[in-house]
Amino acid sequence: MVLAGGERAAGDGYFLPPTIVTQLPEDARLITEEQFGPVLPVQHFSDIEDAIRRATAANVPFGGIKQSGIGRNYSELGLKGNMEARVISVLKSQAP
Repeated sequence: MVLAGGERAAGDGYFLPPTIVTQLPEDARLITEEQFGPVLPVQHFSDIEDAIRRATAANVPFGGIKQSGIGRNYSELGLKGNMEARVISVLKSQAP
């Protein structure tokens, strides 16, 4: 169900105004794939466990820019964002 927007904008191209949709099945492409447009699917959840299950089942990359976020998430800089710096000191034995 389209709550707002959804009509193609006048003129050349494939432009949509900001659009809000709801009551989509869990396997709808708008839910399971990355979106390239101003479209917001609104989902209803029965409880927090249902929300977590659905969120972790989605295979949507975070970010964007060049190949839809591969550089952001899997680059050296992206991986460092998931790390914590640690210092390890090793006492070397002294020669007699």
